[in-house]
Amino acid sequence: MNRPPSRRAGVILITLLIAIAVGIIAVANRETVPSASLSFERYSYLDNWTDHCGFFRLTNRSDKPITLMMAGRKNTAVFHSSSILRRREAPRMSWMVSCAFRDKTPGGWSNWVQQPSTVRASNLYVRVEGHSEIMVRIPLPRDGSKRKVAVLCETQPGWWNVPGLPKIIPFLPRWLLRRMAKDQPVITPVWADGEFAHPGEP
Repeated sequence: MNRPPSRRAGVILITLLIAIAVGIIAVANRETVPSASLSFERYSYLDNWTDHCGFFRLTNRSDKPITLMMAGRKNTAVFHSSSILRRREAPRMSWMVSCAFRDKTPGGWSNWVQQPSTVRASNLYVRVEGHSEIMVRIPLPRDGSKRKVAVLCETQPGWWNVPGLPKIIPFLPRWLLRRMAKDQPVITPVWADGEFAHPGEP
């Protein structure tokens, strides 16, 4: 016995929604900690608009993009007239981004973080695609004290990248929408090896 076209379409739609729900759950359960590294390149000296900082290379080794929040909620991109490094393929742009710090004091290590605004839309961001790298600037102390530094890397839940998601959200079951609402971006500090202090002008 053949099913009416409307009933057949309903069965297909329910099956499709179930498949999408299973796919979203599977994607959301994937690892969200970024596979990234932060390595020191050099200190700033005569670079315009960079003050006393260090240049660090942030490398995204994963397939997923990483989002960095610009410090101070303003565009911190700086174009350098020559390559930052001594290689032709080295980047000519650098960004000051939100970081975490551990400052060495007589009483031990003091931890502090450059917190972005709690209003997400008021922050400015720079996106690091998978298997790519950018140059970031990190402020360093000038009084001879040592500092450990990390860049705050944000990764989004896997379901954020599901193709066509905005169009199917109205048809998803409420239990899945509630679960998706609980999955928020994850911010992870990526630390550089070593302790740093700006040596001052050469």
